[in-house]
Formats: sequence, structure tokens, C-alpha cells
Amino acid sequence: MSNDVKTVKMDNIFADNCDRYWAAGLPVMPLKQYSPNGGRDGKPSGKEPVVLNWQSLQSRMPTEVERTSWKVFHRNGNVGLPLGPQSGLVAIDIDTDDQDLIDKILSVLPPSPWKRIGQKGMVLVYKYDGQPIIRIKYRDDEGKLQSLVEMLGAGSQIVLPPSIHPKTVLPYRANADLVDVLDRVQSLPANIEQRLRDVLEKAGLKVGSRAFGSVTDYVSTGNRDNHLVAMAGLFARNVLRGEKTLLEATREIEVAVGTFMQRTYGDNIDPAKGPQKLIEFLVRDVTGPKAKALPKGWDEGLTKEQRENWGLDAFSSDNESWDAGQINTFFSSHLEKTGVKDNPELYMGVVKQTLAKMAANENLDPIEEDQLIAAMASHSVSSHRLTIAAIRRQLAQLRQGPIAGANHAEIAEAVVRDLSELSGEIRCHAEKLWQWNGSHWAVMDEGLVIKHIIKEYGAYKAATRASDHAGILRTIRGATQDPLTKNPIAGINFVNGFLTEDLELVEPNPDYGMTYTLPYPYLPEAAGKAARWQRMLVDYWGDDPDFAEKVTALGEVMALTMFGKMTDVQLAVCLYGVAHSGKSRIMEIMQALMPAEAQTSLPPTMWGDKFGPAQLVAKLLNFAGELSEHQQIDSAKFKQIVSGEVIDAQDKNKPLFTFRPRAAHWFASNHLPRSRDSSDGFTRRWLFLHFTRPFPKDERKVNKYDQLVISEEREAIAAWAVQHMVRLRTENFQVTEPASSVELRETLENELNSVRDFISTYRDTGMAWIGEEACRHLKDDANFVTQTNLWNEYRSYCISQSLVPISTKAMSKRMGHLQGQFGFRPDKIIGAHGGAILVYRFLALAPNRKAA
Repeated sequence: MSNDVKTVKMDNIFADNCDRYWAAGLPVMPLKQYSPNGGRDGKPSGKEPVVLNWQSLQSRMPTEVERTSWKVFHRNGNVGLPLGPQSGLVAIDIDTDDQDLIDKILSVLPPSPWKRIGQKGMVLVYKYDGQPIIRIKYRDDEGKLQSLVEMLGAGSQIVLPPSIHPKTVLPYRANADLVDVLDRVQSLPANIEQRLRDVLEKAGLKVGSRAFGSVTDYVSTGNRDNHLVAMAGLFARNVLRGEKTLLEATREIEVAVGTFMQRTYGDNIDPAKGPQKLIEFLVRDVTGPKAKALPKGWDEGLTKEQRENWGLDAFSSDNESWDAGQINTFFSSHLEKTGVKDNPELYMGVVKQTLAKMAANENLDPIEEDQLIAAMASHSVSSHRLTIAAIRRQLAQLRQGPIAGANHAEIAEAVVRDLSELSGEIRCHAEKLWQWNGSHWAVMDEGLVIKHIIKEYGAYKAATRASDHAGILRTIRGATQDPLTKNPIAGINFVNGFLTEDLELVEPNPDYGMTYTLPYPYLPEAAGKAARWQRMLVDYWGDDPDFAEKVTALGEVMALTMFGKMTDVQLAVCLYGVAHSGKSRIMEIMQALMPAEAQTSLPPTMWGDKFGPAQLVAKLLNFAGELSEHQQIDSAKFKQIVSGEVIDAQDKNKPLFTFRPRAAHWFASNHLPRSRDSSDGFTRRWLFLHFTRPFPKDERKVNKYDQLVISEEREAIAAWAVQHMVRLRTENFQVTEPASSVELRETLENELNSVRDFISTYRDTGMAWIGEEACRHLKDDANFVTQTNLWNEYRSYCISQSLVPISTKAMSKRMGHLQGQFGFRPDKIIGAHGGAILVYRFLALAPNRKAA
């Protein structure tokens, strides 16, 4: 191929071919130029669009400015064709080189006058009739889903000849020039998906389901490893308590690990590592400081070879527990030895050894235990008489293990050590216990911590009562007090790694303070493949003049939400508009991108509540729901929370604490927000994404369509959103603001501030000249209005609009806030009687104005 590559023309591919496509009404656009390492991770490039929001070309031709720019700056790029209404085309993409399968697929398709060949299979074109995008996959011999055939419509694009294929490094080729056969393109049958599925199933393929919501959730390798350790520790305890033999435990943990590993993203480990880790725990607990005894029958069924392979030679008969009969035999036989009964020291030595064997058997029957204690007391030497109570105290002390357990601090330290060894580091943050699970911090169930205290340390003097257990738990909180975030790096915790702001994947780190792991991977190569998602956006906003800005703004706030940086830009998102216009589906998709533990639903009416803000701790998304048409938002608390200022919070029955909220706040509403704050300190913190088109019932998508989009395109949507961080970082995190958002914010400002409403109305209707430029034609003694005259005019306006006017003093204050927005300024002139009169310079009432 190397000789062929040298002869392939790679210059001016787009510039030499775009005009003829445009002349035929095909909205072609430049793709990346072929490069052997120009794509992400050093992969070949050539299929990726270079045009931001290229999906708008589904329904329009590129402008003259776009065409000129593309021919200059992307002249060597490949050629891409957005499919849909403008091109009038859909494409069938057959993704296999199995000729038998290709023939079966072609047997149910109408003839196509155009066939494009790339690396394998083919692409055929048909008439666009509003068809949805269809993807049909099959399960291969290993059970993995593989792409087979797709119907690509609005929201997707195809590569046109003579573009260079990034893998073959040869031009795409076709049987005809597309512009010459457009009049021969046919329509597809309405039931084409079912026909394709039927013929593939008859061919014996296991075709993937069309069911909605079939999303695969994964766990990270770090979480997997921690889970493996915890599982091994629990199975080792089962063996030590006599609940399972070692052979049973190893078989069960291997099955459990194998089942759990199926959900792990990336490289799986051998399930045999589960038994290995279990045996490590067992050896440590038996031969280490804890000196646990193995129960009778623990090794039942083990072969000599298994003992050797598993390293069980470390165990001896001294490591095994004895039953009551064995203990009684030991005591009696040693008691009968010469001189033992008459020697207090020898007798006490036998008693201590006997008690040690009793302490090692956690399953000793209470009645048998009483009998053994009574026997020891009855045979004690007269000069050193042992009472039953004294023997019980010694037995209890032996059972306590390696710590004395005389105070809460010692027991708390032991509990933390136990739980950390099993499942990971523990920290107390915001009055909650958190545990590192290998990929993120998770809130611990304090009930399970109490259960561990009772079960493992309940026999200690300092852990006998419920008040002791609560005290030990408080001590644990105090001893582990530590912030989760010690290295505040903004990023997203995907299942395949921690994605930094510069889009680099690194290993998760407990000091990053992540409290979630997204259950899916970051796949940057999928960013341009969210076809259903893009089609949704075109459906909702495609006819709006600020379509591109809306799509960009949506992508930016989605990225900022996922990175936990919305408080940096100090914005709340309001999906605003009429009912049945798509707001809820956008919101549901945003929620589906985030794990449940990273989101909450706290309406702004509860932000001032005593316990409400505590719900925002460690959350990235607050879906605050529908805005109230009448209830007021506490402006001061709103500014604090949206800006991420340090605030007080409290859980019920817990002490007060402080934290800095990071959550993004999203609303889907038919109403604008209400507040008593008329300043722009409240209004400028809103980004409005306006939905203007209500869909009639017969045009609405199928129920649960958002689940279909997420099931097919979750990773692609996330990658698409994340890409917006590139622009945000270069633009100092200035979020794109659509013109419709500016208009809605001004409407909101006018609704909240009658003075602003009055001023803007008079300016826009020509009833007043406002600003230095507007007043340029006026003489100095006429380019102002007095406070008194302006207030009288304002009062008349309010009466005409059924508004309640505010006082002159309050109006003066609001005019001071508005001067920067409108370009006037307060000033003073000397009146006829020598007194100072407040006026507003560069604000003059038109002499021919009519009543508002």
C-alpha cells in the first residue's frame, strides 16, 4: 500500500469538490484532513467534522461567509454530508465484509443508484422522509454487541468521495457521482427496520434488542479491587466462625467475584484471585496479632495438593480451636500429672492454657463452658482458691484480644483499623463518615459501624451499653475528621479514569474528593456520534435564529455541571417555555448522565430552611424542578448558593457545619423566577434556554424517548458535552448567551423592577432619549430630566399598567443601579431659589410623547 499512498491526492480535497455539491443543494462541510496521528490518542483522523454545531446544516445550506472560510482554512479537509431535510437523504450503512450477510440485507432494500465503499461494507442513499436513526447490532460468538447495519438520518453525516479513509489511506470510492443520481434516489419502506431484523434473525444472528433504557452500568477497576478485598475479608470471617469450610468459601467467592467482574470496565482479573485474597486474610488473622483460632472442620475436603498450593502449611494444630471434650481432656490429663495439684504455679499454668483454648473457640456452648469453669474452680489448690467469678473474668480478658478496651478511644481506633483494612480509608467530613472505595468516597452506613462495634467489641468494658456504642461512634468521627478534598482539581470521575479540565485521563485519587463515579467510560471518539441527541435539538430549536448559540450554551452548562464548575460561572439554568416543548426530556437526559449519589432535588424555596442546604453536600446537580408562579426566591440565599459561597448547614440531630456548595441548579419551568430583589445581582445569575415550539400530540416522540437516547448515546452525549471545555477554557469560562436568553433576562428584570420597565419602555417606544448618543442632538440645558418630572411620568406609567409605583426615594436608589445599563447619570443643577435639584443627565423626555 505504501506505493499507492504516494500517488493518492491529499491536497485541496474539500476546496476542489465542495462547489459542485453545493450547486446540487447538498450542504457539504469540511471534515478533518487525513493524518496518521491527527485524531485523539494519536489515532488517524479524517471523519470528524471541524464545524461547531454542524448539525444545523441538516436543515440549511452553508452561508457565503462559511463557504469562503471553509475553502480557505479547511481546503485540504475531507468532505462530509449532513443528512436530513436539506440534503433530502438518509443513508443505509452496512458495516460488515461478510458477503452473504450483505446479500441478505440488500434483498430487503430497494435499489440505490449510489453505492459508496470505504474499508468494508457499503453506504447506500435513499429519500429522507423524516425517518429516525436506527442501529441494529448483533452478538458475536463471545457475546459482545457488534455494529451491523445503521439507518443514518437527520443528526448524522457521511463521508463523500474523494475523501481519504483514515484506515486504508485510500480515497473513498463510489459507483457514480452523487450529484448525477439524485433524481433516481428511491424511498425506503415504512417497516424497513423490522424487515432488516427479520432477515438477519433468519440468518441465525442474535440481533440486539430495540428495548428502551437498556443502559449498561460499569464499576471502575479501583472499586473492583476494593470490593475484592472486602469480599475476601468477609469470607475469611465466615471460615473463622465455622459458618463455611475453606473449600466452600473459596468456591463461593470465585463465583461472586466472577459475577461482580462482569460489570467492571476495562481489564478483568482472574476470579481465582478471590480465593487467593481470602487465604491471605485467613493466614494473617490466624498467625498475626489477632491470633484467631480455626474452627473444627475448617479444612474439610481439602486435598494435600491444595494445602501445598494455597500455603496452608503455616497452620498447625495449635492454630485450631478445640471443642468442649478436647478442652476437658486437656485439663484432666494435665491435672493428673505428678505435683500439679499441689503446686499453685503449675496448676495456674494449666488453668491459663485451658482458658486460652476456651477463649479461642467462639462457638463454645454456654452450658459446656459453665461445666468447664466449675471443674477448674473445684480442683483449685486450697492455698490459691479460684472462684467461678475470677475464672470468668480471666476468660473475658483473654477473649478481648490484643487491646484492653478500657476506653472509647482505644476501641474507636481498633474499629477504624478493622474497617479500613476491609474496605479502604475512612474520613469524617460534614458530620458524615466516608470511605474510599477505590474510585470515589461513599457515605458509610453508621448503623453497620455500630453493628461492627457490638459484634467485635461488645464484650469490652467500655463497649457494653448503647451509650458506649454512640460514644465510640462520636470518637471515630473526631479521630477521622479530615476534608475529602485535599487536592482541589476539577474533573469528572468516569469509570475509566479521572478526566481533568484539559481532557487528560488520570488515575482516581482520594485527595481529589470525588464522591461519585460515573458508571460509564469517557470515549472522546464518540463525541460526534450522538445522532438522536442532535436530532432532538434540531427538533426543539432548529427554526430559532439563535439555534447555534443555544446548542453551544447547553453543551457548556452540561460540561460545567459534570466538572462541578457551575458555581465558578455563578449561573443557574432555566429551561423555559411552553408545555410539551422538550424541556423535561433535556432535563431527564442531563440527570441520566449523572449518578444518583451526585444529584438531589432541592427547590429554591427550601434553600433558606434550617436543614435544606445540607442536601447539597457533595452534589453536582440539583434538579430544582418547576419554578413557582407566585412564591418568592430568597435572593440573598440564592446568590450564596449559586455562587458557591461558604454556608452553614445542618442535618437533623447533628451539629452545625459549614461547606461550599458545588451543585449546578437546573430548572424546567413555564414561569420566570420570582423575587423581591430588583437588582441585576439576582437576574444576571440566570441562563435561560428558551423552548418556543409546543409539539402537537401527533408529532410528539414515543413515550420514554429520552431513555432510548440515553441507552444508545449516553457516552456520546457526555463526550460531546465535555468537548465544550476546550472553548470555555480559552474564553476564560465565559458561557455563551443566546439572544433569547438576553431577552428573557431583560423581561425578568423589568418584571421585578417597575422603574427599569418604565425606562426601557420609554426608550424602546421613542418616548424618551436615553444615553449620551441618543441625546447628542439636545442642548446642554435640555439633555436631562428632573427627578420630580421623571417620577410623575413613572407614576402615570404604573397606573396605566396596573402597577404599584414606589416612592421617589426608592426610585432614586434604583435609578442609581440602572445608570450603567442605560447610559444616563445622576447630576444636580441649581434651581430658581438657589437650591440643588436632582436631575438625570442624558435622559430626556420626548416632547411629543403620548401617554403610556
